[in-house]
Amino acid sequence: MHSMNQAHPFLRFNTGARSFLARSIAQLAVFERDESVEHFFYAALEVRFGIEARLNEYLEPALKSIGKDNKSISEYVATKLLKRLISIDPDAGRASTLRITGEQSGHSTVMQFTPVSQRLAAIHGQLGELLHFKFFTNNEHWLIRKPLGRNPHSSIADYVPLLREGIAELQQATSGLLLSNPRFTELVEEVAKEAPDAPSGLGDS
Repeated sequence: MHSMNQAHPFLRFNTGARSFLARSIAQLAVFERDESVEHFFYAALEVRFGIEARLNEYLEPALKSIGKDNKSISEYVATKLLKRLISIDPDAGRASTLRITGEQSGHSTVMQFTPVSQRLAAIHGQLGELLHFKFFTNNEHWLIRKPLGRNPHSSIADYVPLLREGIAELQQATSGLLLSNPRFTELVEEVAKEAPDAPSGLGDS
């Protein structure tokens, strides 16, 4: 088994937002079952990666629309990434649903665009506080099992609700299949330009 893995030229690690989400859920479950502190931090890291990944999944088509690619973005702070995304595509902060119905079959397919919320972008920053050694020196009681209220003292238990909220918000942001809001305005304008003028007597009897 080991030799087979060595023969394979690539490491296996999915960097899609949904994969980071799935790993964060699994890591948090291990922490809650075994009280293995490392898995709490692994879960926080996976959520952080997942938020950035989803924003990049939305930024890629937005950047392409203006002739750029992801390499033009050096930012990793989620609030700044979200701001950049919305500056390129003002609709990127708005959820939408697209229903496509077959004329013959009547069968409908529903697809959604589910944005990264301002709250999820803020959670990205708050989770970042957990991922530096300073967390331990700033929170001398971090290892106490019960929440301490975060004012003035914090334990890991104080951050579990934030991690759960991040997972729930990321689940929402990754639930849609569309990577941008559908743009019908341009399509309608193009069709209107190509359509012949309607006869002036249309509707007269």
